[in-house]
Amino acid sequence: MLKIHIYAITDAEMLDDDVFISLCDGTPRIIKKLKGFIYENIEYWNNGHVKVLPSWEDKKDYTFNAFCSYDAIKEADVRGYFLADIYNMLDDERINLYDHDIEVKFYIMTADGQIYSIHDFNKMTDKKIKILNRQVSDDIMENYIEYQNKRDEIEKELKRDKDEVRKVQALILSQSLTKLMVKNIDDHKQEFEDIMVRDILTVREEEMGKLRTEFDIVEKFMKDNGLEEVKSCTYNGESIELRDLVDKIQMHTLPAYLTQINIMDTLQDEFTIETEKGTIHRKQGGILELEN
Repeated sequence: MLKIHIYAITDAEMLDDDVFISLCDGTPRIIKKLKGFIYENIEYWNNGHVKVLPSWEDKKDYTFNAFCSYDAIKEADVRGYFLADIYNMLDDERINLYDHDIEVKFYIMTADGQIYSIHDFNKMTDKKIKILNRQVSDDIMENYIEYQNKRDEIEKELKRDKDEVRKVQALILSQSLTKLMVKNIDDHKQEFEDIMVRDILTVREEEMGKLRTEFDIVEKFMKDNGLEEVKSCTYNGESIELRDLVDKIQMHTLPAYLTQINIMDTLQDEFTIETEKGTIHRKQGGILELEN
């Protein structure tokens, strides 16, 4: 038997343009490829005058697979012309099918790579195809990881068995996963941006609570001790303006956040900050004490 299986992709919009062009054929190209397939398998009898499709035990069935968009074969007259073109091509090429019958089957392949046999084209209206495509797309997004795993499993199979139909199933599913994720990101772009901004602000709030420099340490020390008013300051025994002291100790950076001056290199320095409740004394070694 010569089996001709036509797989119609219901949601061709999921395919990139280059994939669509390479994968989806119109009926004329399918006939051309079928002709090439038959010539790969025929044998020449009577000194090459007769072209025969053998029917030996190891060659009982020949299966030809073709792929197209659903729109390419949904109309009854198109399918009728297609079937007529098959027989016309065999007749024109004078190919003897020997004991072979011809079986032509149509299938649909949905965006998740599933295959369904079409028994009644009259029931496959455009409206039903659109509903089917939407349902499949929704299911992929709701179970995204499962479909990723399914694709990966098929691709592993293909390393062992180069099955043509399975290869297309994996390709269709992979394209759908990519296209649907991109669409989901585009549809929720503002929402994702808002989440990113909130995350950044949260990180900044968390970072603000970390002690990075000696200024952070002094500031926390003053808050912990209820000190608010600064009256005067010294640095290594010399009077210094508060602004200048702040500039200095902001550069005394803890080792974990080192981008400026390592606080460990300033342990011999001392400074004082006189407040309304006493004097903060930073002694050699980096110890802070409040002196009344």
